[in-house]
Amino acid sequence: MKTLITNELFLDFIECRYRGYLKITGATEPKSDLLDVSGRLRERYHSQAREHLLRAYRDEGKQVCTDVGLSVVFANRYDLAIDVTATDTNASVRFDALMAAPGNTSGSQPDYIPIIFVNNDTVSKEDELRLALCASVLIRWRACRPSFGKILHGSGFRIRKVKLAGVLQQADKALEEIQALDEQPPPLHLNEHCPTCVFKNSCRATAIEKDDLSLLRGIKEKEIVKLRNKGIFTVTQLSYTFRPRKNSKRSNPRTVKYYHALKALALREKHIYVVGKPELNITGTPVYIDVEGTPDRDSYYLIGLRIPGATSVVQRSLWAADRADEENIWREFLQIVATIENPQLIYYGSYETVFLRRLKKRYGDTAQDGRSLVHGLMKSAQNILSVVYGRVYFPTYTNGLKDIASYLGFQWSIQEPSGQRSLALRREWELTGSETAKQDLINYNTDDCAALEVVVRTLLQLIPRDAASPTVLPYPNAVHVDSLKPQTPYRLGPVDFALPELDQINKCAYWDYQRDRIYIRSNPRLRRVAKRNQRKKRRHTLPVNVTVSPSQPWTCPKCNSKKIRMNGRHNKLLYDLRFTTGGLKRWVSKYVIDHYKCSTCGMPFVSDVHEWTRHRYGLQLLAYVIHNIIELHIPQLKLSGSMLELFDYDIGQPTINRLKQRAAELYQGGYDEIKETLLHGKLMHADETHMSTKGTNGYVWVFTSMEEVIYLWSFQRCISLRLLFCV
Repeated sequence: MKTLITNELFLDFIECRYRGYLKITGATEPKSDLLDVSGRLRERYHSQAREHLLRAYRDEGKQVCTDVGLSVVFANRYDLAIDVTATDTNASVRFDALMAAPGNTSGSQPDYIPIIFVNNDTVSKEDELRLALCASVLIRWRACRPSFGKILHGSGFRIRKVKLAGVLQQADKALEEIQALDEQPPPLHLNEHCPTCVFKNSCRATAIEKDDLSLLRGIKEKEIVKLRNKGIFTVTQLSYTFRPRKNSKRSNPRTVKYYHALKALALREKHIYVVGKPELNITGTPVYIDVEGTPDRDSYYLIGLRIPGATSVVQRSLWAADRADEENIWREFLQIVATIENPQLIYYGSYETVFLRRLKKRYGDTAQDGRSLVHGLMKSAQNILSVVYGRVYFPTYTNGLKDIASYLGFQWSIQEPSGQRSLALRREWELTGSETAKQDLINYNTDDCAALEVVVRTLLQLIPRDAASPTVLPYPNAVHVDSLKPQTPYRLGPVDFALPELDQINKCAYWDYQRDRIYIRSNPRLRRVAKRNQRKKRRHTLPVNVTVSPSQPWTCPKCNSKKIRMNGRHNKLLYDLRFTTGGLKRWVSKYVIDHYKCSTCGMPFVSDVHEWTRHRYGLQLLAYVIHNIIELHIPQLKLSGSMLELFDYDIGQPTINRLKQRAAELYQGGYDEIKETLLHGKLMHADETHMSTKGTNGYVWVFTSMEEVIYLWSFQRCISLRLLFCV
């Protein structure tokens, strides 16, 4: 059964493929207060944006309509249509608005520009793809091919013009992938959209049950793919890959490396692991601060301060009703801090650092004893996240304040505490003036300050004391990494396998190995073959044909200072071919590159910058490989053997695949030029051919004007390929 494309399904898929799959399969959607608030905000903004456009067009005396079908809009040639629906066998899409493009000739069918409404002040990539979906539907209905669309967003109903050339291809690709979801479900991968998803609890429970790698925040999807290619699929498996290492003497002590394997080990052992000696210096009166704001508007509306005393704790919440009230809470914040003896701000993350810097520039500073108050606060402030990151590994999936404080026993007073929920509550308060929403925000901010104090007290206990051994930690259930015994898989003696079947496999493999060694030693012919194979495996150095010496820079490229000094040298070998009138030969070039460093500004730079620096093989060899594969139809395995015999280049099939990918990137410009020529030509022939590759059915489309030709591959005989060329 073919999947019916809707606005909601398309948005779900581009944010999370697995969520789109759950929607298609009819998974039950649990209730979520956060989504209810977000839905009410979107509906309210949609109504306001609708009235804004209708008022503007009616004042100009133009023809408008609302809540109609797309065919009605085309038939009556309205200047503006709002809440338009387009339904066919493939899709049921709603347009927020359609605007007739200016400059249409009288009596002709007008070209329409799609418009969507976004209640945020900033436009995301997902919003542009939603706009591209509307444009794709217009093309499918053969109405027009808009080159751009518009997004109405923000409280001021600002208009953003978006070019559709690039995002339209991405939208068509997403539509094809949605249709293929029934055949093969996508893998579960937790991402940044999970906090606002209705399936977040079920997906997280599934991920925990599978012990999925995406549970670890900060590990990228590409890194997960690399780990899976190595046979590492779970967090527990990743934990066994950690090996304690000593820092190099030449390593920068300021550079902190984060180990996902150590985070996985902390989760497996339920221990807190400490690397090195975290630096947490609280020399003054601690003032725990947490700031709430709207990042898309670059404004702040709530400042929470928690000031612990000898016998009691003072909690202050400074609320700003609007942007004009922002300066008042800033002045009040400075007055409170000025009354504290030697205040030291403590916060979690860089958001408060940006807050201090921006509002100081926006509203000014306060002098205290002839010195800048804000400058002193920023200088002595302590970012706790920088203390935790790479130094303290709690047995939590993330380094977020919510996870760490919850592990330490802290409990929030509101349900689903998150930054996304606070943004939704603020929007709800702005639109409705709800006192419940305001109080929830203040409670959330107060809890963050209290949770931060709990984390700081724990860190102070985790840090080794000066008199004690650096590896002896006073906090229970805490382990210093330097105290771990180095483990290696290469050791003598019996191996304790996790599965008894692996023990039997190991015994058989050991017997086969010993048998081969005995046969080779006892059989003269096998001994000669083994020596010959061993010589082939030895890597030998190819002679260099030409050496390119480095140039001599005289000044720094950044500050033009002449005080530069040499900071090292490295060589780069480029393996290539050289075509001559009588044939071709191997050509190895050696490039010598010097490294310099400016003594004035400290900028490192190199003597020469070459475009091929990240490639090992040259363009002539690349052209030779593509010619053999495409023109001569030589299989990759045979081509790899011929390259070794003819030129002594050991190029395997993986390298040939990477060369093909590199060639595709090089010829992308020529492909786009041919496609543009076909699109703007007077005649185009198109045909498709069914093919089967490795058991997978597909279609090869050919488009030609008898002068230019391009080929396109599709897994199904879908109409979107035709729409790409308007046939």
